Amino acid sequence: MRPEDGSWELKLIDIQHTHAPSETPTAHAVHRRFNDAEKEQILAMANRTVPTREIVSIMSENSTMITPKMINNLIYSAKRDRLAGCTAIQALLDNLKDKSYVTTIRLIN
Repeated sequence: MRPEDGSWELKLIDIQHTHAPSETPTAHAVHRRFNDAEKEQILAMANRTVPTREIVSIMSENSTMITPKMINNLIYSAKRDRLAGCTAIQALLDNLKDKSYVTTIRLIN
């Protein structure tokens, strides 16, 4: 930084990249993020049991760069958050209890 005018000077020593250009923009993390509206839309479709390949197709029509892995990761993350550290069975039993269902639990060794 030059103290006299506050400007910067940049010297390029080696302008060669250490790798070839990415084949697709989704190779970069910034392109693999969903905004809140996209997350909501994807999770709503997943809750209606829309197959991942159809979700990818629908979201691609909206010019969202998306892969099946991104969808599956989002669904897994939402399920993990919803379970809040419980197993699926524990969450089910807690849900039944919260809704005042009568349950009988028998553990078999």
